[in-house]
Amino acid sequence: MLPVYDINRIVFASSLAIHIIIASITIAMPFAIGTLALYGILKKDESIKNLAQRISTLILVLFAIGTLSGTIVAPEMYILFPKFMQIVSNTAIISLYIEILAFFMESLFVGIYFYSFKKYNNSILHPIFMYLIGIFAAMSGFLIITFNAFMNYPVGIEYLNGQYIV
Repeated sequence: MLPVYDINRIVFASSLAIHIIIASITIAMPFAIGTLALYGILKKDESIKNLAQRISTLILVLFAIGTLSGTIVAPEMYILFPKFMQIVSNTAIISLYIEILAFFMESLFVGIYFYSFKKYNNSILHPIFMYLIGIFAAMSGFLIITFNAFMNYPVGIEYLNGQYIV
């Protein structure tokens, strides 16, 4: 039987893997759906616009699952690696705050997009909301990748007298 610490690491690895896969899909899909909706509006084809609307509900589901899995991953990192996360939070917390802002903006435009289905159905503004979801999702993903790169190779930090100095 595995020790509890190893089981926790396995659970962390699997939840992180699920989060990475779902977040990657959620970053790429808004651009494709926005382009599909824009094409349907420009060609005045109702079937293409309906297809884009139906596929966009998948984004909502994947966004919710990605949000939940990301919320699970964060405490797991602090539980499994407390000393390391203390160092990271003392040195690279600003990039994480910017990522949270990008995630908040992405969430805001997800809400605006789904709220405005009936209001802006035949307008160019509706696909623009989807593109903004994709832009802020890509920004969030980029900031998380740079944050992880810093965690793997923390350049610019010195350890003097028991403290980490940036």
